[in-house]
Amino acid sequence: MKTAGTIHELPLPVRDVLTLAIGAVSDRAPTAVWISIMRTAASEHGQATDSSAQVSDQRPSSGCGRTLRRLVVVFLCLVIAFLLRNQWLPIVAYPLLAPTPQHLNEVTLIWVHTHDGRGFAGDGVVERTASLLKAYPKANVIFTQGWSSRLVEMGVIPPPVEILRRALADYQIPSERVTQIDVAGYQFWNAARAMDAYLSEHPQERVVLLTSEFGGRSHSLVLRAAMSAPNRDRVDILGLPDFRYSHHDWWKSRAGVKGLMVGYLYLIYTVFQPQPVEPIRKLTLDDFDKLIPDLSEKAP
Repeated sequence: MKTAGTIHELPLPVRDVLTLAIGAVSDRAPTAVWISIMRTAASEHGQATDSSAQVSDQRPSSGCGRTLRRLVVVFLCLVIAFLLRNQWLPIVAYPLLAPTPQHLNEVTLIWVHTHDGRGFAGDGVVERTASLLKAYPKANVIFTQGWSSRLVEMGVIPPPVEILRRALADYQIPSERVTQIDVAGYQFWNAARAMDAYLSEHPQERVVLLTSEFGGRSHSLVLRAAMSAPNRDRVDILGLPDFRYSHHDWWKSRAGVKGLMVGYLYLIYTVFQPQPVEPIRKLTLDDFDKLIPDLSEKAP
């Protein structure tokens, strides 16, 4: 019974070998013969197990090879993206651009705007305005202003509308072709509302807004939210590229990368908040004087 129990504990291949051996040996064989057969089978099973373990240890790890292949694929993708950067990097700036003007040959008003009360929105505004006025002799300029510069209020520099008129005079453009409309507020939303009221009173006018190239889409969203649909359809946007970069090569300069980031920040803000939450209170010079502490009273 002990011998049979020991045989059943062995693996199936060894058990088959022992079964054949048992069939070949008589039931009257001595116990020493049974023990010798069992030892021989057990030793053969151990050698087979050791050889299979050595073979499995010599096999290369599949996980390491898979990781190496992935790294090679990623490296090749980066190399291809670098070599083809001139083809796909301009696409990154496309969401910032305004739609291409469709009625530029029908323009009657060139809209020039200033956000800070000193400079104009976009580089080369004067040059492009002069070229449009010469190309369309019946067109005029309409000017809107947001913030008013303290330097203008103090008389240090002339108002921006006068700067525009003097600059256009160098191109033989008379100052009578430049008209400024009042804006009740300091943000572009307020200028868009003023332009909407102006176009309602002048239904024959068609406008093209000059602005920076990376701010075209943001201005388009503000116009869509601030103006009525009929008047908005009569306004095209012409994006003027920066002197240092454009959407074709913005990644080649630090200024271009910064301009792209600022454009996306302004676009995201405009998407969620095209209309100002509350009117901004403008401080006068007297208000600034009141905020300055009087140190003479505290002097010993």
